[in-house]
Amino acid sequence: MTAFQQFRPSSSRASAPPSERKRSAPKHARWRVTAGFVALLSALWGCGSNNPSHGGQSIGGSAGADNGGASGMPNSSEAGGDASLTNSTSTGGTNNSSDGTAGGASGGSTSASRGGQDTIGHTCVPQTCTELRATCGLIDDGCGKLLSCGICAKGQVCARSTNTCVTPATVCGATNSCGVTVDACNNTLTCGSTCASGSLCQGNQCAPCQPASCTGRCGNVPNGCGSTTACGSCPSGQVCDALSFTCGVCAKKKCSDFPAGTCGQLSDSCGGVLTCACPTTPLVPPVCSVLGAKCGKVADACQTGVTKDCGTCAAGTSCVNNQCEVCIPTTCAAKGADCGTIPDGCGGKLTCGNACPTGEACLTNVCTPCTPTTCAAKNANCGTIADGCGGTLTCGPLNGACATDFVCTSNVCTSCTPKTCLSMGLNCGTVDNGCGTKLTCGTCATDEACKGNLCTACTPKTCAQLGKSCGKTDDGCGHTLTCAGCATGQTCLTNGTCCQPLTCSSFSGTGSDGCGGTLVCNVG
Repeated sequence: MTAFQQFRPSSSRASAPPSERKRSAPKHARWRVTAGFVALLSALWGCGSNNPSHGGQSIGGSAGADNGGASGMPNSSEAGGDASLTNSTSTGGTNNSSDGTAGGASGGSTSASRGGQDTIGHTCVPQTCTELRATCGLIDDGCGKLLSCGICAKGQVCARSTNTCVTPATVCGATNSCGVTVDACNNTLTCGSTCASGSLCQGNQCAPCQPASCTGRCGNVPNGCGSTTACGSCPSGQVCDALSFTCGVCAKKKCSDFPAGTCGQLSDSCGGVLTCACPTTPLVPPVCSVLGAKCGKVADACQTGVTKDCGTCAAGTSCVNNQCEVCIPTTCAAKGADCGTIPDGCGGKLTCGNACPTGEACLTNVCTPCTPTTCAAKNANCGTIADGCGGTLTCGPLNGACATDFVCTSNVCTSCTPKTCLSMGLNCGTVDNGCGTKLTCGTCATDEACKGNLCTACTPKTCAQLGKSCGKTDDGCGHTLTCAGCATGQTCLTNGTCCQPLTCSSFSGTGSDGCGGTLVCNVG
């Protein structure tokens, strides 16, 4: 066996005789090049010579020896073939150069510059935006670090799925688009308005409504289009969950019973719905982490002209170049301020001096002699104006107001012709008459709803259609429905359904009655 056969890549060893394959060393051991083997290669192929036809510089150089493999093999597709052992994503081995030099050098230099060290794949080689084919937004480099790959031009968005700049229609769909989605920087993109009657928004596309499935469900299950499917009641002692529409024993929950950070509309596990406040601490935009910004505003990583807030600094520090730095607060004296309040330069406020004496006003934090103006001097006969010395004046004999059929415009009462509901073509609700007075334009009939101050036809829904058995609810036309109520012994839950509580005949001890109450049976 020749040295060439012993150390060529594994794809070529498959054709070696079985006896020779048994003697082959493990892959990572075979690529540990010794000084003796380099000398042998030099003798066989002229390694280290200046003959470019044999790729001498590639084999003799450290990059080729460490990472390029047999990169000096002329016209070989195997040049640098096992450079992948160093976790390099270079093109070594695919160059098919006439002298093999390009393939070996590429494999060696890329590995060295990108940190590939472990010959059995323990290190991580981060990818670039170019390698990931990303031209905009934020994307993981494959090693847990976010890359910022560019900003899209105005009118374009960075698609979350491809990290490329596209038109909004490409993301939302050219027709029937609806709802909202997000781009590659988590910016919200509005895709369209609400869907027409008889359809609902699914995957940012308006789709025909379909009847809700009752498999494993209870109660009146909404289909997202305003109608429901009656899926029946729960067995005795169980309630229908208001959000999942599944049966279960009532175990009343509060917002505090959920994991920290859980918020929004949540089931109380007894047929009702909880509204739990969300944390007020804002989330830090990912672009802040990419740029290392700890505070202040930075440009968005996806959209032109959009900024992101990276937060504020703690007391005693100030934001300088998006970094929180220890801050020494200024003083009123240093700023020449003897009245009012000024920022201390560290996020706080300073109150400077006392109130200015009579005849002076605090102007730009300095007490300055001042003669207040008058309403007459400003030709103002209504509303309020600044007196020029830090105070305000209420003008006119009606304490700032104007007489009937007059309106205050730029602090002057001007005549106004009031409009009527009839002249505006309105027949319900309240509306301004154009002169500051509210008009009541009437109410609508039972089968009508007031929309935009106009009575429009509306088909009121019944309690059954709304899935309500008890309590009060809106009929969809602005009127209140009072539903029939529950049978004797049942409880009306907050979602308008009736619940049959457990009794001591089927329960002992202390526990939930299945409808939000507590049973105490056979105790003491």
